[in-house]
Amino acid sequence: MVSAILGMLPLGLGIALNPIAIGASMLILSTARPRVNGLLFAIGWILGLLLLVVLSSRLVLLQRAEAREAGWDLPSVIWVAIGALLLLAAVRATRGRPLPGEAPVTPRWLRAIDTAGPVHIFGIGLFLAMVSLRNLALLAAAAGAISGADLGLVELAVSLAAFLVISSIGILVPLLVRLFGGEEADATLAGWSAWLNRHVATITAGVLGVIGVYLLSRGLAGVL
Repeated sequence: MVSAILGMLPLGLGIALNPIAIGASMLILSTARPRVNGLLFAIGWILGLLLLVVLSSRLVLLQRAEAREAGWDLPSVIWVAIGALLLLAAVRATRGRPLPGEAPVTPRWLRAIDTAGPVHIFGIGLFLAMVSLRNLALLAAAAGAISGADLGLVELAVSLAAFLVISSIGILVPLLVRLFGGEEADATLAGWSAWLNRHVATITAGVLGVIGVYLLSRGLAGVL
C-alpha cells in the first residue's frame, strides 16, 4: 500500500499544482462568504476527482485482462502515452506566457466568480476537477497504478483517500489560510493570487514537463 501511495504521489501533485484551480479557489475565498464558498468549492473538486478515478480504475481493470492476453503491460503503455502528451502540453504552455510588461488576462468565467451563488461555486469545483485534460490524463495514470498494486478493499480505500488529499493540496492550503490565518489571511491570499496570475504559464509548463518525464521514463522501464 505504501509503495502504491508513493507511486501515485507525483501524479497527485501534478493535479494539485493546477494554477487555474488554485487561482479560482483564491478568488472564491475573496467573495462575500469565503469560508462557506471555499468549502463548497473543495467538496466539488474532491467529488469530481473521486468520480473520475473510480471510473478510470474500472475501465483499466476491464481492459487489463485483454492486455495480458496480448502480452503487454497496460499501465506502462498508459504512462508512456500520457507522458508524451504531457510533454507536448508543456511545450505548448510555454507559448502562453505574457510578454515582459504585459498584464496577464483573467478568463471571463473567473471574473464572474464574485457574483456566483453556492450551487455555482460547487459546480465550478466539480467542473474544474472533471473537465480537464490534464486531470483526466493523470487520473488515468493513477488508475493504472492502483489496478497494478493488487490491494485489498481497506488498502484500496486508504490509498484512494491519500491520493485525493494529495491531489487537493493546491486548493486546501488557501482554504486553511482563510480559516486559520487571522487578519493577515486577506493580504497573504492577495499576494499569492497576484504572483500566480503573473507566472501561471511558467508553472503550468514546469509541472507538465516534470510529470511528463516521470511518466514517460516509468512507462518505458515497464515496456522495454
